[in-house]
Amino acid sequence: MNPGDLIDLMPAQHTDKTPRRQRAPRRKGHRAQLTVPESMWRELTGLARAAGTTPNDVLIRLASERLRDRTRAVALRKLADQRWQAFADASSASSDADVAAEPLSGDELVKLSQAFREDS
Repeated sequence: MNPGDLIDLMPAQHTDKTPRRQRAPRRKGHRAQLTVPESMWRELTGLARAAGTTPNDVLIRLASERLRDRTRAVALRKLADQRWQAFADASSASSDADVAAEPLSGDELVKLSQAFREDS
């Protein structure tokens, strides 16, 4: 199991071939004491048992995955805002002309929206 992959943490039936719980990896950083709601702890315990690790390890993995997802969402939102602003600027620049501007065609809209993509 990849340590960062939580998809594999789904509960499974225990057999003699299932590995016993391993010690969670030692981590450097800030130590914190927190109270985990009982229902959440039961779920963490089940995931940990299925993955052969500790509930605390599962909790750290889940928090780490959520932070990565949030960082990516913020970056995507920023990129979407930049693209929208560029589109709005390009649209308003053509409407500032003294001559009545014709609406953009579908192909022109697609080209304009794709022109600001950093990821192809």
